[in-house]
Amino acid sequence: MKGLPLIIRYILIILLAVVIVTFAFLHIATSTILSKEYVLTKLEETGYYNGIHQEVEKNFRNYIDQSGLEEEVMNDVITEDKVKKDVNIIINNIYEGKEEEIDVTEIRTNLNNNIEKYVAGKAGLKTNSVAIKTYIDKICEQYKTTMAHTQYEQQIHNGYKEILQYVNLANIILLISGLVLVVIIFAICHSKIWKGISSVGIAMLSSGILLVAINLFVQAKVKINTITLLNSSISNSLRAILNNIMSTISNYGYIILGIGIVCILLGNLIDSKKSKEEEESN
Repeated sequence: MKGLPLIIRYILIILLAVVIVTFAFLHIATSTILSKEYVLTKLEETGYYNGIHQEVEKNFRNYIDQSGLEEEVMNDVITEDKVKKDVNIIINNIYEGKEEEIDVTEIRTNLNNNIEKYVAGKAGLKTNSVAIKTYIDKICEQYKTTMAHTQYEQQIHNGYKEILQYVNLANIILLISGLVLVVIIFAICHSKIWKGISSVGIAMLSSGILLVAINLFVQAKVKINTITLLNSSISNSLRAILNNIMSTISNYGYIILGIGIVCILLGNLIDSKKSKEEEESN
């Protein structure tokens, strides 16, 4: 049964590697897609607000031909500051559970004023107040659609909140499990501390290699830069976030891999030093 401790140690190393990889993934998720601040930062970095503003104006002008009006009625109907404010409302609804609605009063007022000015400048032009109201309603509804404002934001928040609770609980469990596994590994190694250090190093080395391999596999199989969702602005930001997450996974992998190598070398160094001391004492 001499080989039993060795088998148990290898099993513990595998379990520790699984714990490390899982903990790394959860930590990355918590600090990226599950973080409101991270998402807002990425939206700013990718020019999301400007892109959505242009997308909104483009969609607004698509309705010009149907209305019989001129493009000038769309001038200054919406500002980028308004877009940024409304994007933050949506983000807060999802991440903080707020139930704010996007206020289109400003858009409605600006558009109505522009139409009145346009009509006033066209002598003899007859207008249909019902048709104009319908047109303005369509524009306001189109704005909400382009902004990806939906009635499901509260349900999304509830799902997000539940996921966050599970992730936080899992992090605690994994942290405790990891510490317990390390203690057991050192206990099995008894007085041979170098074996314990090397064992932890092997687990970290394996975890690092696995994380790097996962990044390479996903990059090879999934064409992140071709992913499209709703509109170009959302797609660009989504791609940037996914690429950043994959890069973070790879970076974590290399860091853990490096620490693992250091632990293995340190364990071997201690073993070598002890062996030398034993030889000299004999």
